[in-house]
Amino acid sequence: MGAVTASGLPQPSEYQLEIDQVSLAFGGNQALDSVSFGVPAGSVFGIVGPNGAGKTSLLNCVNGFYRPQSGRILFEGTPITGMRPYEIARRGVGRTFQNVELFQDATTLDNIMLGRHLHMRSSVFASAIHWGRGRREEARHRLAVERVIKFLEIEHLRKRAVANLPWGMQKLVEIGRALSTEPRLLLLDEPTSGMNREEKEDVARAIVRMKREMGITQVLIEHDMRFVSDLCDHVVVLDFGRQIAYGTPAEISRDERVIEAYLGRGLQKATS
Repeated sequence: MGAVTASGLPQPSEYQLEIDQVSLAFGGNQALDSVSFGVPAGSVFGIVGPNGAGKTSLLNCVNGFYRPQSGRILFEGTPITGMRPYEIARRGVGRTFQNVELFQDATTLDNIMLGRHLHMRSSVFASAIHWGRGRREEARHRLAVERVIKFLEIEHLRKRAVANLPWGMQKLVEIGRALSTEPRLLLLDEPTSGMNREEKEDVARAIVRMKREMGITQVLIEHDMRFVSDLCDHVVVLDFGRQIAYGTPAEISRDERVIEAYLGRGLQKATS
């Protein structure tokens, strides 16, 4: 990905994901206004801001749900602006959503298995009747799903219908489905919304392990500032579609624009 130093390491200025002057509007509503930042490979990156700040709209631009009117989005040095969501997913960008998007009557295993369809090559007919290559391919993908289930430590949930799981476990299943696509970049839209403290700790452990053991770059939207401060390497702050700050959690906590805009002194306490 781009130039390297004499030691073979990437230049410090390089980013796995680059947002370059991205603007998005819906009619007269400016959802994003010339937003620019970079996400280093292997990092956990936070996007924060009040409701309506443009956070989810930005993720929707990254994974192809929205197409910005201007600006560029690059993943590993390649422009992906305007690509379809499935094309971006095949390049290695996974996604979870603010509201759980799972098949409630299906089991944990079957929901996570859906993420493997991105990599399946056999015809639907061959897979359905378990003949030849379709049967061998399904076995290979099922093994990959079992590894994800083991990684997330949810083996006890594998045959349970998602509808019967607590909210926090459903969120983990959704992360599991995204992981099964084998992403190099994972977009997490409010991964701990509606969770109790114990459930948040489960998600936090998963995020740390995805970074340390899998090397997955993660971009997350989150309102819990202590969660952001504990996990994120860098943070960008949006307000009414505009980028008002960028830096480490400690730097953000001292930014007067951020404090005065909407975070208040609570962020300083969370990072002290």
